[in-house]
Amino acid sequence: MAEDLQYLMERIQKDAVDKAETEAAAIIARAKDKAGRLKPKRAPSSKRPTRTPKRLRNAANALWNSLPVTSCFR
Repeated sequence: MAEDLQYLMERIQKDAVDKAETEAAAIIARAKDKAGRLKPKRAPSSKRPTRTPKRLRNAANALWNSLPVTSCFR
């Protein structure tokens, strides 16, 4: 009787471990699939994005506004 119980306990433990490993493999596969669909992040840049200085923008706007209106795009 004790041998039968020992066998059953080992069998239950083995089945539980097998089920857990199968479930873990499925979770890992789903995670890899989801990770493959995500967009990769850009590497951080050491330089800040360049911006046009405000003084230059103001000068360009002033020049644009001083031009005569000759087209329908303005």
